[in-house]
Amino acid sequence: MPLNYPTETWKTRRKSWLMKCLIKNRGLSVEHLAKILGTSVSYINTKLARDSFSFEDILTVAEATGYSVVFYDKTDPKSIIKEPSTVRMQTVKLPKWSYPVNFNLWFEDTDPEVIARLKKFSNEQNEAKEAQQLYLQKKAELEELKAKYGFKD
Repeated sequence: MPLNYPTETWKTRRKSWLMKCLIKNRGLSVEHLAKILGTSVSYINTKLARDSFSFEDILTVAEATGYSVVFYDKTDPKSIIKEPSTVRMQTVKLPKWSYPVNFNLWFEDTDPEVIARLKKFSNEQNEAKEAQQLYLQKKAELEELKAKYGFKD
């Protein structure tokens, strides 16, 4: 996903823009971002305004939104990834000299609470999706019954 800044303001807040892109692409909100990072919405808004996200924050949000942070050797002529802007939501074979950042290894010794919080967030998201699917299924069944027996709203 290329970072095309919509205004000049975002050029000075690149980490904040990256965070907004990550959550927006997954249909999440600032409230979700606060939950992922284990803090308040007002604190997230302050971090967005000051562009004060740490590498750990970016790594955590990337993991929560299904992205990976990868370092690769751009000078390697055999590299499949030529420019980050050419990579768009596709599976890419990583170059030989690439270094994916393993989320669990990064946090397991330093801050295991982050891993637990992310698992909880993921479970909550899955439960919400299941509840929505069940609701739509029951709604369709109700509509079928209404049509079958001639009921109208």
